[in-house]
Parts: sequence; structure tokens; C-alpha cells
Amino acid sequence: MKCVTQEMASWSKKGSQVIGLSCDSPFTLKAWAEKEGFSHTLLSDQHRKVTQALGMFWADMNTTQRGTIVIPKNPDGQAKAKWVQARQPGNAMDWNQVLSVIS
Repeated sequence: MKCVTQEMASWSKKGSQVIGLSCDSPFTLKAWAEKEGFSHTLLSDQHRKVTQALGMFWADMNTTQRGTIVIPKNPDGQAKAKWVQARQPGNAMDWNQVLSVIS
């Protein structure tokens, strides 16, 4: 997540909003964001409903996988994922690949 904050200018130039999703509590996310200096929104999914709906639930660990989902603004107001990339912990996202998708 720290790398997201470091690259926030790249996201903003593309008109994108970054939202982090975690199964941690809102209190844990707030403390984590303050400690690490995150500048993007973090959402708590303690009941794993959003994580499961996005196909990012890691059942063996009862948590979410690491991943990136691009959801464009649609004229009809309906949200639909344009691109999804799930990764195991420790595998970083490819910034250039993500930025090319949101271009």
C-alpha cells in the first residue's frame, strides 16, 4: 500500500481514485494508514462480502488476496470491472500495466 501512496500522482493524472480493501477492522486500517502515511481511502470488509463478490477471497487464510481491480466510470452508472489481477502476498503489481489499462 505504501507504493500506492508514492505513485498517487500517476493515478490522479489519469483521473483515477484508489481505494484499498482489507478484511481488517476500520480501527486497524486507520492506525495503519496513519503510521504508514497512506493518502488513499481504505475500506474495511470484515464480513468478507465485498472480497467474495470481487472473487478476491482467499478461503484458506480467511482473508483477501492481493489484487488490483479497475472499475471505470460508466455513463449508465453501473459499475463493472474492466480488469482484475489477483496476486499472492509478496508479489507486487506492475504499475505500467495498471496505468495502461486506465489510460
